[in-house]
Amino acid sequence: MLAVVVSRHVTKLRRDRLPELNIVVGYWGLPETVNNDCEALLAAGATHVAATLIETRDQIVQVMHPHVKLQTEPV
Repeated sequence: MLAVVVSRHVTKLRRDRLPELNIVVGYWGLPETVNNDCEALLAAGATHVAATLIETRDQIVQVMHPHVKLQTEPV
């Protein structure tokens, strides 16, 4: 519970100071709470919220290099 409160606060601060910034939040919690917490983070101003480390990596890559197509299957 505290983690989402702190994450929302930091997200709001960043959004207020840098409204054009792409904010990617990696929020890895218990599966039963992640969906609601992700929605709260998006409402706080996050551009993208990911529930796993791999998702977070992929979203950061997409924000930094939108022209790059990510491979979904291992080589």
